Amino acid sequence: MTRATMLTAADIMSARPVAVRSDASIAEAIGVLLRKDLSGLPVVADERRLVGILSERDCLRVLAVGQYSDAEHERLRSVAEFMSAPTYTAPPEAGLYSLADFFLTHHQRRLPILVQGKLVGIVARRDVLRGIQEMIRRRALPLPAELRGPSLYPSATDTSPGVLGTRLDD
Repeated sequence: MTRATMLTAADIMSARPVAVRSDASIAEAIGVLLRKDLSGLPVVADERRLVGILSERDCLRVLAVGQYSDAEHERLRSVAEFMSAPTYTAPPEAGLYSLADFFLTHHQRRLPILVQGKLVGIVARRDVLRGIQEMIRRRALPLPAELRGPSLYPSATDTSPGVLGTRLDD
């Protein structure tokens, strides 16, 4: 396969993903996760410099460690107190195979894409699946012989009408 046909992070990433600032309240961040139906958010500082990741799991710690007392409700603690440091990032030119390998070998759901330390996108596992689907569609992904030939189980469209609906004991 040539490099020209290989999809990269830049091809499949969500460009300028929804992010939250580190000084936002955890309540605001939970609201964003729920409104946008996301499982995590990049946490940024000035000029979209990545400083952390806030996952659903991080948010659960609000209750799990008893962070809120009556007095704490008034203060609404910041995202910076709950986020995880970003341990993995990738450049936009990272290839689809490398991205798939990353998600297979690391228990992560998303991978921030950085250029000079600034967040330019995010790749989720589902984005990699879409990339695989696109490469199959382009016939740019080598498939095993059994997937290139006729289907083992014919679909209704390639089965004669007399066969469909026939009972075995008839």
